[in-house]
Amino acid sequence: MRIHSMLAHIATDSQKQREYALDAQYFVVKIFEQSMETLNILQVMEDNKIADPEEYAEKVRSLINPNIRDKEVEVPVVYEIPHNSEDWITFQLPQLLFEKCKTYQERTLISKVSFEKPALTFYHLNCILHLLEEQFLHVQCFPLLKFMQFFAQEIVEDKALLRAYELRYTRFLLNFGIVSDKDWKEELLQIRLSDEEATEEIRRLKSMCEPCDKDPTGLPIFPLVEAETHFQVSDIKKYQTWLELAKELIVWGEYLLAKQYLLQVSEHCLYLKDRDTYAVSWHYLAKVSYLEGDYLRALKFNMRAHKYAKQITFWELSSEQTLKHLVALQKWEDCETMIEQCAGAFQAFQ
Repeated sequence: MRIHSMLAHIATDSQKQREYALDAQYFVVKIFEQSMETLNILQVMEDNKIADPEEYAEKVRSLINPNIRDKEVEVPVVYEIPHNSEDWITFQLPQLLFEKCKTYQERTLISKVSFEKPALTFYHLNCILHLLEEQFLHVQCFPLLKFMQFFAQEIVEDKALLRAYELRYTRFLLNFGIVSDKDWKEELLQIRLSDEEATEEIRRLKSMCEPCDKDPTGLPIFPLVEAETHFQVSDIKKYQTWLELAKELIVWGEYLLAKQYLLQVSEHCLYLKDRDTYAVSWHYLAKVSYLEGDYLRALKFNMRAHKYAKQITFWELSSEQTLKHLVALQKWEDCETMIEQCAGAFQAFQ
């Protein structure tokens, strides 16, 4: 799955990119398929009431391992994945999967043991979902979102990340007309970040590290060699899950809730020296201000995002948004100057 995600990123055209993204989604479905087969075997073991843990584990391994599988053993199919994309919409993961995922030690089941580097999985899952959504392949997103919800709930164990994926899943259902929009506002009210939680997270960070130094204008100065990046494979930071939730809240039009999370994200980045995510947080704060009609503030926020942006794709996206702000403010000379500078920058890259 990760390999095809990376291949999609370096694809030379949109068709190849779509093919690699669908291949990655296919392997996510295969993970589900393998897990369902394992659950069927575990169900047989439980039905036979094997009490000895060692005997239980040995029989499970003998059934699951394809190298020593007894071909005469027929495992009844109790759990299986949907056979078409439409059935994924109503598919519910079996309760046995939630019970076994925390303690099961074999890699044939979606469990904590299966994810040695959950941050990498988190990164590539988001990339695949973004590519599929960008290609308007929303039906193909449902298996992926089912996997991501389980991943957030049981592997990462983060409520904010789970809520972000649930909101995106609900948004797709609304777009297809499968559910109504009467109940989702009550759900959004439960997402509000409490002052106690925000204060506790900042207190925890202060006990671990010091924030970035600031220049005379009050802007942070990030070290040349950053101690942490959002590609860190050790764990998934709290502010990264808040960022995912804030981006989804913007799509839902909940700007106040989104700003609450984005401001916390930017503050966390100062302590953890994460320059990239700091720029992203101000980019989305500028987007919120633009949608609220405060074009001048949006322009200031985007200027801050430009100052710290390092990735060319993000810089291009932020520049496009800045141009919209200048047009809204009718700064025609500034628009012309910016277009000339952007053209010069892209010619230099070529």
